[in-house]
Amino acid sequence: MPTTGHSTSEPNTWQERIFPFALVICWAAITAVLSLLFFKALDESRARVTGTYDVLMALNELLSAAKDAETGQRGYLITQNDSYLSPYRQGLETGQSILNRLEAIESGNTQHLARIAALRTLWTEKSREIMATIEIAHEKGIEAARAAVANDRGKVLMDQLRQTVSEMETVENVTRAGAIADQKTNAWRLLLFTQITTLVGFGALLYLLTGARRTAAELKAEVSSRQSAEELSRERAEQALRMRVMNRELVHRTKNLISVVQAIVRNQEKGSPEIDRYVTGLSNRLVSLGSTLDILVRENWHQVMLEDLIAGQLGHFSEDISTRIAVTPGPPIKFTASEAQMLGLALHELGTNAAKYGALSIPEGRIDIRWTERSSEVGPAIVLRWSEENGPPVEAPTRRGFGSRITESLVARAVGGSAAIDYFATGLTWTLTFKRDRLDPDDEVADNNEAATA
Repeated sequence: MPTTGHSTSEPNTWQERIFPFALVICWAAITAVLSLLFFKALDESRARVTGTYDVLMALNELLSAAKDAETGQRGYLITQNDSYLSPYRQGLETGQSILNRLEAIESGNTQHLARIAALRTLWTEKSREIMATIEIAHEKGIEAARAAVANDRGKVLMDQLRQTVSEMETVENVTRAGAIADQKTNAWRLLLFTQITTLVGFGALLYLLTGARRTAAELKAEVSSRQSAEELSRERAEQALRMRVMNRELVHRTKNLISVVQAIVRNQEKGSPEIDRYVTGLSNRLVSLGSTLDILVRENWHQVMLEDLIAGQLGHFSEDISTRIAVTPGPPIKFTASEAQMLGLALHELGTNAAKYGALSIPEGRIDIRWTERSSEVGPAIVLRWSEENGPPVEAPTRRGFGSRITESLVARAVGGSAAIDYFATGLTWTLTFKRDRLDPDDEVADNNEAATA
């Protein structure tokens, strides 16, 4: 073949290979930066909640210390027993320590520091009043000290101290309420951001797969245009080698992308239970997608056998297969890449739910998987059935989550059939019915954005 034809197509091929990966790298970088910003905002709101709690606790402890000191003073003046001097001294020391702690907590807030300064002034006057009566008792006697207490100055100072603490508690409670609201808002923003980045990640995966299949088709067309049998044979060998290298590189980078998404959602700090459940479910679904990709690469992106897909998605239940999970093969069934990815996710959801709530959650539970062919008015159809028995009682869920949409509408749409879930008293049953009038289609990776990102 002329050299000019080969050289003109090569630059376009390299551009098409580099561009998708450049998009993925940009997406990962933007996601990392935005994730740091969201986590920082969440940490700041949490720190504000913690800080207000510490201030409220310190104010409560300050009042308690003042009461202890005053109780020790009054007890000593009444009983003349030196044992009352211990809580008196301890209360005064604790009060100073608490004021120092408050100043450290509010070191960056000028208004709060001004309130603490006023509180310290009142504490100092109250401490002097308490200590003065004790000194009078030592120097002039108990009667003189009691006369000093009777002028009600101590009560006035204590009332002012309580009033100032109450005003500060009101301010802190308002601040705390705002910080708690901000914390909830930041947590939900982080959850929404994680969902959006996940959808973008799945879209990038589909884009990469589509680009790889398009490149393979161009290579196939180039080989078919060779003039001589020798050239044709050589080009086919080169094409096969390039396809193997591209498939390995594609799967390697795809799994790296899956790892990036998993790292982003796993390395966040623990938040609400909703976020934790979302993180676990997303991570498990990414692993399921990776298992299906392994099978597709092993089959050189040709059709995937149903038996292989079931074995790949239930591989982590290896100890239960043949003992608690019975697979009864039916007629040979193959799926295209796009069909296999969605059916693999559906089988993963069924296995995960069975392990958590269904037949695999107790030792007596059993699962039967089988598929049969039946005749219908529009031609032969395949019925794939997942049946659970001897498990705990099951009930229909009160709300439909992403897992329910996968096992019903999305997988049915992918294979062009229908899916149904029945919650019998004996256990859950899932049935997928679809036609197989395309037994040997050309396996093209469909850019099914609606099914993958719904």
